[in-house]
Amino acid sequence: MKKFPIMLFLIIPFLGSAKINVDTYGSGAKKYWIIYESETDEISDNLVVFLHGYGASNPACYGGWINDIVSQGHVVVFPKFQSGTFFPRTAKFQSRVDEIIGQTVNRLKEERQLSVSKITFVSHSIGGVISSNLANQYGQSGKFEVGGLVLVQPGFKYLKLGKLEHYQQISKDAKVILVTGNKDFTAGNKFAKHFYNTTPQIEQKIMLKQYGDRNEFERIGSVHKEPISPDFTLDTGNRNLIIVGALMLGRTNQVDKYAYWKITEVMNNCISSGRCSITPELIPTYMGLWSDNKPIRPMEIVGSR
Repeated sequence: MKKFPIMLFLIIPFLGSAKINVDTYGSGAKKYWIIYESETDEISDNLVVFLHGYGASNPACYGGWINDIVSQGHVVVFPKFQSGTFFPRTAKFQSRVDEIIGQTVNRLKEERQLSVSKITFVSHSIGGVISSNLANQYGQSGKFEVGGLVLVQPGFKYLKLGKLEHYQQISKDAKVILVTGNKDFTAGNKFAKHFYNTTPQIEQKIMLKQYGDRNEFERIGSVHKEPISPDFTLDTGNRNLIIVGALMLGRTNQVDKYAYWKITEVMNNCISSGRCSITPELIPTYMGLWSDNKPIRPMEIVGSR
């Protein structure tokens, strides 16, 4: 095991500072990182499993998002599940993540005396399909209790990802938030709709659509790369074409802060407290303000129950 204690400094107006540990385990496609705030005694027993999009297997690609989750008192495990851009085959992704979750739960109990009670999946792109499949598997086997799923732009048009015919084995008590991008032509909304329509047993689920917007001088997008929020303080050193592109071209803006980070906070707080339901009244659609204080186009709730 390697340990990388790192200090997060104010890199954009949305981030504060916290001392974060990144512990590295495994190798190749079975490598994973356990990320947590080191200077706190209050760690949630709700484990957040963060599953990246295709090829984006470096936590730095989603660093701002992960930092926000950790700052709320949660442990994040970030499985790599790919040794490069193209290997191993997509059919192996799910079993690798399942193995890593099991190892993480055992390590937290042995090394930090933390007994994980529930799992929350937070995922982007193909990570959303893996999350959904594992939640269905755990609902059937009872191996782990899935408290919630945050599925952002789930799916990938150009890959065979093992989409299930239905997701009716997921626990009816699991909470679900789905977010699609209006201009996301990489994943589209086909998988999100399929998941929503094949989970009639889930009583608390919301599907949102995020739109691009602009004013005279500023703009935000709604394409597939929007969840990328680079932070080199979480850089684990691995590189491929997708990681390099994400770190060079990705940016952190209002879409991250309000569309992805805020709904993840709501989900985790709801699960940890056990005192709230995922309802339209609870889910923020507000997307912040432009520099001239005019509101950015809010997200739209396109499905709820």
